[in-house]
Amino acid sequence: MATSTRLSKSGRRQAKAYELFLGLHCRHVDNEFYGEPFLLEPWQRANIWNPILGTGRMEKGRFRRRFRRALIGLPRDGGKTETAVGLLLTIASMEPVHQGEYGVIASSKPQAGKAFRKLKSMIMQDPDLSAAWEVLTDTVVHRETGALIMVLPYSEAATQSYHFNVAIIDEYHVHKSAAVLEAVISGQKSITNALCIVITTAGPHREGPLWDLIAQWEKDPAAWVYWLGAKDSDRIDDPAVWRRVSPMSWVAIDDIEDQFTSTSRRSFERYTLNRFPLTRDTSQAVPARALAKCARQESQFDPHKPFVVGIDGAQSGDAFALVFAQRDGEWLDFRSHVFDEPPEETGFYDLTQIEELVAETYAKHGPLIALDPSRLLLLAQHLDTEYDVPVVAVRQDNKSMCPASALIVNAVRSGKARLGGGGCEKLIEHLGNAVLVSKEPWGERLSSEGSGRSKRRIDAAIAAAIALYALETQDAPHTSFAETGGFHSVSL
Repeated sequence: MATSTRLSKSGRRQAKAYELFLGLHCRHVDNEFYGEPFLLEPWQRANIWNPILGTGRMEKGRFRRRFRRALIGLPRDGGKTETAVGLLLTIASMEPVHQGEYGVIASSKPQAGKAFRKLKSMIMQDPDLSAAWEVLTDTVVHRETGALIMVLPYSEAATQSYHFNVAIIDEYHVHKSAAVLEAVISGQKSITNALCIVITTAGPHREGPLWDLIAQWEKDPAAWVYWLGAKDSDRIDDPAVWRRVSPMSWVAIDDIEDQFTSTSRRSFERYTLNRFPLTRDTSQAVPARALAKCARQESQFDPHKPFVVGIDGAQSGDAFALVFAQRDGEWLDFRSHVFDEPPEETGFYDLTQIEELVAETYAKHGPLIALDPSRLLLLAQHLDTEYDVPVVAVRQDNKSMCPASALIVNAVRSGKARLGGGGCEKLIEHLGNAVLVSKEPWGERLSSEGSGRSKRRIDAAIAAAIALYALETQDAPHTSFAETGGFHSVSL
C-alpha cells in the first residue's frame, strides 16, 4: 500500500543527490553489515527515499518538498531505526539550518539509547561527518551552524519545547495517544520544508492512534503513506506472501519459516507480516495440534538430575500448580502437581500440604523453587523460615512474564516439550486454555479468557512459564533468607 506520486526532473535530481550523500558518508551499524556503505535497495528507493525527498518543485531556486508528513510501515527486522537515523543525518547535513533542531523520538528510554548509539556510530565511521558533527553525551551538534540532533524517549513533555526541522517518530504503535505526534507537528507549522516521519510496525489492535493515523494520512495531500505488509485477504502460511512483504535482501525465506513455526499466529501476523491482527484481542497460545503432539511424547523427567519447580496459584479461587521442568539436550521434560478442588467446607487449599510437598521435593533433590513472592508471600516465607527452603523470585510483571510466556509457548510449538505421563494432564489442559495478549513494549504473555466461574484456568501454564524462565536465567541459590529476605530475583 502506497500513496501515488510522480517525481519531476528536479525532484529526481534532488533524491539522487541525497542518495549519493547517504552512500558516500553513511555506513551500516548493525551485525554483519557493520561498516558497509548504506546503499539503498530498490524497494527502499522507490517507496521511501524518492517519494519523501524527491516529490516537490523548485521555488526561488530552492526545492520545496510536497510531503511534510510520512508514514512508513515496515515488518520487524525491516531496518526501521537504521533507516530513520540515516535519513535524518542526510537531511540535516544536506540542508544546513542555523540552530536547526532534528530529533528521533523512540518508543522508550532504552530504545532511545539504542537509536543514539546507532547515530553516534554512523557519524564516527565517516571522517567528514565526524568533522562536521560533534557527538556529546546525549546530543549531536553541528560545529558550524549549531544545529542539534537529539534522540528522545516517547514523552509529550520532552517534545513540546522543540520546533523540529525534521522529526522521526519510531515505533508509533506503542503510543497511547496522538499527543506526541501532534506536539511535533504543531511545532513545525512555520518551518519551511519541515518533515515529520512516523516509522513503525503494525499495532496489536485495529484501533488506536496508529490505526487512526493510517486512515487520516491516506487522505492528506501533504502526507506520504507506504505500508509494507500483508493484505487482509492474504494467507499467513503462503510463502509468496512472506516474500512480498519481506523484500529485504537480509531476510531469508528460511528465517521467515522459522518465525512461522516458532511464534504464535498473532505474533507472526503482526511482526513478520506487518498486518494488524484480524482477530480482536487474543489468540490461542499454543495450537491444539502442537499440544497434542507434545502430550504423546513421554516425559523423560529424572528427579536425580537438575530441575526447577515453578509455582503459581492462589489459596482460593484459582488452581494451585507446581510444575517441574528439566532440560535434556534440546528437549524439555515436565512433571506437575495441580490442586484445583479446595475442600467445600473452607473453600481454601491446604497451604501446609503444599508447603510440605515443596519441602520434601527440595530435601530430596535440591531444585530451584521459583515463584512470585508478591503473590505468594506467605508460602515463600514459610518455605524459608519453617523448612529452610530458599526461593527464586520471578515476578509476574510484563517485563518477566512476556519472555517467560514465550519460552513455554515456543517449547510446545516447536514440539520440544515432552508432556506425556508425569501427571501432566492438568498442565496440558491449562496450556490449551491459555491465550496470548499483547503487552507493549515487552511482547505477549499468557492470559485466560472469561471471568468468575467461567474463567478458564491457566495456573499450571503460568507455573511452567515461571519454571522455564528460572531454568534459563538463574543458577542455584546459595544465600540465606537473612541475607536476601528469602528471595533471589530473576531479571533479564
